Amino acid sequence: MWGNYELASRTKTDSDECRSATLLTCISFETLDILDGLQFDSENDRRKVEKILDKLEADCIGETNETWERFNKRNQEHFESVDTYAATLRTLAKTCNYGTLEDSLIRDRMDPHLEKLETLVNTTLRMYIGVKSQTVGKCAVTVKNPSNEGECTIEFLITRDRGSPPILGAIAVQQMQLITVNFENIFQISGSGELARLDLTDIIHRYKDVLEGEGTLDGLLHFEVDETVTPVQLPCRKVPLALQQKLKAELERLTDLKIITPVNVPTDWISALVVVKKQGTDKIRICIDPKPLNQALKRNHYPIKTIDDILPELSNAKCFTLADAKNGFWHIQLEEESSFLTTFETPWGRYRWLRMPFGLSPAPEEF
Repeated sequence: MWGNYELASRTKTDSDECRSATLLTCISFETLDILDGLQFDSENDRRKVEKILDKLEADCIGETNETWERFNKRNQEHFESVDTYAATLRTLAKTCNYGTLEDSLIRDRMDPHLEKLETLVNTTLRMYIGVKSQTVGKCAVTVKNPSNEGECTIEFLITRDRGSPPILGAIAVQQMQLITVNFENIFQISGSGELARLDLTDIIHRYKDVLEGEGTLDGLLHFEVDETVTPVQLPCRKVPLALQQKLKAELERLTDLKIITPVNVPTDWISALVVVKKQGTDKIRICIDPKPLNQALKRNHYPIKTIDDILPELSNAKCFTLADAKNGFWHIQLEEESSFLTTFETPWGRYRWLRMPFGLSPAPEEF
C-alpha cells in the first residue's frame, strides 16, 4: 500500500530522509511509539523507508509456526462466495511457506467434496426469462441445509457465466427438505374419460366464450368532470410513415372488437394520439395523452391495498391461482357521455373509447 502511495504522490524518487519523513507523518501516534522501541542496526537505517517497513512488519506479524499455519483449517462459510473464500486462503497461505505448491493446495482446499468435473457437450440451459447459458460440465456436490444440518449430494451443471449465483431446481430443494410438495392435493387427469382426451385446441373451442375476445364487467362507468376546467381540443400528432399502415390496421381491429368507435359529431374534449411500439415485436399499442383531460376528471380515491396489506391475509393459504387479466382496463365499459370525453384525433378522423383506456387518472381505482 505504501508503495502505491509513493507512486501516486510522486515521492518515490525523493531522498531517503524526505521519504521517511513522509511515512512518519502519515502513520499513527501508536505506531510511532512502537517504532521508537524497535532496534535498528544504525541510526542511518531509521531514515530508510524499506528498513522501517521491514521492522514494523516483523513486529506486527511476529514469528509464525508453519506447522500450525498449514494445518489450521479454514472452512468456507455458508454466506461466503467462492471468490472471497479463495482470497482468504491466499492471504493465509503467505505464512505457510508452501512454495510452488501454493496454487494446487489452495485449489484442493476450495471444496474437498467436489468430484471430478464431467464434461458435457452441446448442452444449453434456458432460463424462464428466455436467457440461454452454455454449460461446460457437471459435478456432484455435497450440500447442507443450515436449518436441520441435513446433508445430501446434488448434481450441479457448470456454466461459463462467471459470477452467476447457484440455482437449485425442484428436485434439489425437495432433497434438501427446503419445501414439501403435497402430491395428494394435486389433481391429475388420467384414464380414458372425456376430460383426459381433451387437448389445448379442444379446450379453447369448448370454452371460447371465456377464452376469446376482451370480456366485459357488469355495469357502465361514469366519469365525474370538474366543470370549472376549460375543455381542450388537441390537434392530431404526426405519425411516422413507417407506422401509418400498422396504425390504420390497429384502429380497424379495435373498431371490430368494439373497443373504439368513430366520432362524427362535435366534442368538447379531444386528446392527442400516442403510438407505442411493443418491445421485442412488430406490433403497436394505441394510447392517448389525456394530460389536459386528467385535470378535469374527478377521482374517487379508493384505497388500493399494497403487498404489505395482502401478505398477512395469505399466511395460512395453501392453494394459489394466477389470473392474468389481459388488457384489464378494456373490460370496463364506458357510458356514452363519458365515452365522448375520451375522443382522440387520428390522421383518418376522430375516435372515442367504448372501454376504459390506459392513462386516465381515475382508471386504477375504478378497475
